[in-house]
Amino acid sequence: MRTYHHSETTRFSNREELESLLASELDSESNAFEGADLRGLDLSGMDLRGINLAGANMTGCALRGANLEGADLRRSRLDHAELQGANLRGVKAEFAVFGCAQMEGANFSNADLRRANLVGVSARNVNFSGADLYYARTGGGDFRDSNFTDANIQRAVFRAADLTGCDLGTATGTPGLDRAKL
Repeated sequence: MRTYHHSETTRFSNREELESLLASELDSESNAFEGADLRGLDLSGMDLRGINLAGANMTGCALRGANLEGADLRRSRLDHAELQGANLRGVKAEFAVFGCAQMEGANFSNADLRRANLVGVSARNVNFSGADLYYARTGGGDFRDSNFTDANIQRAVFRAADLTGCDLGTATGTPGLDRAKL
């Protein structure tokens, strides 16, 4: 296995650089991508399962249809990211920032979204079943027709969020619903 170390933030300027490193014998769970700067890259459809992107800056990143199952996104920035139809099942995204991200039809089942920032997201028809949204901030987000079956929504703040048509029936916990549309 090849190892890759960096002493400062690694800036990937194009998709090919990232694909090249992924194609090497590098272990996806290594720290090679931790804190990486991926701003604005189009990574749509890529297989990024289990990758360690903790603390990465993915602002404006296109990840439509990408497979990020089990990835580590803790403390990552995904502001304005395009996550439509992406598979984020089981991701670790504690303290991640998804501000104003587009995530329609994405799968966040069994994801760790504790204390994540989901303010202003467009998250229609998203699968949050079994996800942990403890203390997540979702103000002003559009969650219409999303599935929260068996999700932990204890202390999540859905202030002014649109939850019309959501399945909250078996979700656990008491969220903040100030001015939320149910």
